[in-house]
Amino acid sequence: MYVVNKAYGSKVTAITAYHNCQRFISGSDLGHVVVWEVPEPNYVTDVNHVYKHFLLKEHKAEVTCIQIRRNDTECVTSSIDGSCVIWDLESVSSVSLFFIFQFQFIVFILIGVHLFIITIVQ
Repeated sequence: MYVVNKAYGSKVTAITAYHNCQRFISGSDLGHVVVWEVPEPNYVTDVNHVYKHFLLKEHKAEVTCIQIRRNDTECVTSSIDGSCVIWDLESVSSVSLFFIFQFQFIVFILIGVHLFIITIVQ
C-alpha cells in the first residue's frame, strides 16, 4: 500500500500511473498536477509513504483528465477551466497550452506524434 499525505488540494480528481510503474500523476481540485516517484516497497510494514514529487502548475481549476503517452515521455491534462496542457515528463515542464471550452468530459488518445481529442460538450 502506498500513502500520499500531501496531494496539493482538498481532493484528488484525476490519477494515472506511468506504463513502467515507476511514477504516477495526480490532479487536484485546485488545478495542481503532481508527478510522484514510487518508492521501493517496504515489506516490513506494508505501508509506503510517497514523498518525492514534482509540482506542475498551469491549470486554474479542477483537473479532470490525465493521459500519458505510452513511452512515458509526455502527458496531457485537462481542467474544467477549459485549459489543456501537454507536459514533457522528462524535463517536467509544459510544452503547450490550449483551451477547449464548454466540455463535460474529455479523452486524449496519443498515437505516434498525433494527439486526438474527443470531447463531450455540455
